[in-house]
Amino acid sequence: MVPFFGQGTNCGFEDVLEFLRLLEANGNHIAPDMFERYDATRRPNAEAIQHMALDNFHEMQSRVADPEFLLIKGIENVLETECPELYRSRYAMVCYGGLGNVSYYNAWRLGYLQEELRKKLAEGLKSPEELDLKKAKEMLRKHLLPVQKRLGIDLTTVNHEFWNQGGHTKSKL
Repeated sequence: MVPFFGQGTNCGFEDVLEFLRLLEANGNHIAPDMFERYDATRRPNAEAIQHMALDNFHEMQSRVADPEFLLIKGIENVLETECPELYRSRYAMVCYGGLGNVSYYNAWRLGYLQEELRKKLAEGLKSPEELDLKKAKEMLRKHLLPVQKRLGIDLTTVNHEFWNQGGHTKSKL
């Protein structure tokens, strides 16, 4: 895994917590199916953070000077600032999520839909300031909110101020 703000290490800590929970639930004995259950629970998150770390690497390596990318990132900043209950960047979900079912896997899945929506919102715009916020909120409610609900995601738990003030560990476990 390429480096990504220590998230590989954090994912490893979450792995340990999940293993200990499974062990405790089985009376501190290793059950025959325990490793299969562990793998089914943790593999999706491990693979998701690996994919997101690689995406971040490529983004930082080659896209940060691209005007279209900068426009779409600017729109993301507007959405996150103006609609935090509907929209949190994948970066924020990874770094400040964990509670509210904001797992690595769910952040990864939601991130692709968010990218599609940002690209649609960017069509015809020259700057993020031109974004029609009313249209953006309608689009988020129509397309993003149902997916968040289906995944059981509560974006109000994604709060960098909470974490910066010594909040609980990122892990939702």
